[in-house]
Amino acid sequence: MTFKPERLTPRSLHRLRAITPTVGAPSWSGDVEKFLAVGAPNQVLAETGSALLVVDDDTIIAVAAHQRHAKFNAELLQAFLVLPEHRGKGRAAEALECTLKSIHASAGTEFIMWLVHEENMYMQKASQKAGGQQAGSVDDMGFLAYAQP
Repeated sequence: MTFKPERLTPRSLHRLRAITPTVGAPSWSGDVEKFLAVGAPNQVLAETGSALLVVDDDTIIAVAAHQRHAKFNAELLQAFLVLPEHRGKGRAAEALECTLKSIHASAGTEFIMWLVHEENMYMQKASQKAGGQQAGSVDDMGFLAYAQP
């Protein structure tokens, strides 16, 4: 398996149709899916942020959106989603690592920050495997902050 990042452009946004709502997903997961399907394309079109696909050959494994943090020399990973058909196969950490490397290469920031819901144990493990370090405790909304230098 060799994952590679594919930057989304206005011409390739149609590929986000691969995101289908997960039936019975917790609200925080549904919010991520909704953002990637609606918010990320708007960001790309307005040039206020970026999005990318993590692909294996031409198969979409994961989708991510990010933008420059307003206060720090950092990039904020706003959303990261392994598509439902690829979950439970041990691909999340590798897909996240591919995403983080791509963001570091394109953004030129000191670090990347992202949030993971406290109930999302799979993403917490993937974040640690991909080199993310927990930064602080659970916030009022139930999210843990991660950062990668």
